[in-house]
Amino acid sequence: MIIGDIANIEDILKHSRIPEQVAVLISDVLNDEHLAEKPTGRYEIKGDHLFYMVQEYTTKPSDECKPETHQKYIDLQLILEGTELICCAPRENLKPGEQEKEDLYLHPTPNIREMSSLILNSGMLAIFYPEDAHMPCLQVNGPAKVKKLVVKIEIGYDGNELE
Repeated sequence: MIIGDIANIEDILKHSRIPEQVAVLISDVLNDEHLAEKPTGRYEIKGDHLFYMVQEYTTKPSDECKPETHQKYIDLQLILEGTELICCAPRENLKPGEQEKEDLYLHPTPNIREMSSLILNSGMLAIFYPEDAHMPCLQVNGPAKVKKLVVKIEIGYDGNELE
């Protein structure tokens, strides 16, 4: 897991496990000065290998959320507007998850005190790898509106065209 600020995106991507060619494509998206104005939805960069989603929601209490993991994708989550709490733990510390949909495994919620807490404000980001369980969409001091960008990076995709 990596946590940082969008102002340092070049250094963050350079020190991540994301291949350089993919990092360049992601950087181009994240440096778009109109990014926060994009409507909700899915945006393809390189098909199912590399894409992002713009999401808007109201944060929730922890008893309404479950930790999630992914096996096929790395998640880069950037808060565009608002503040949210994300609880994290090593995947192996949780009970096995059930597949909710493609590449989304929801795990039974542990005692929230057994997870680390991240508060992400507008402009902050976190990168979650398959070994990083994360429980996003949590409220900090009551429900709040959040606009978030989630980049999905397929494990093993190096930025080259695939047939």
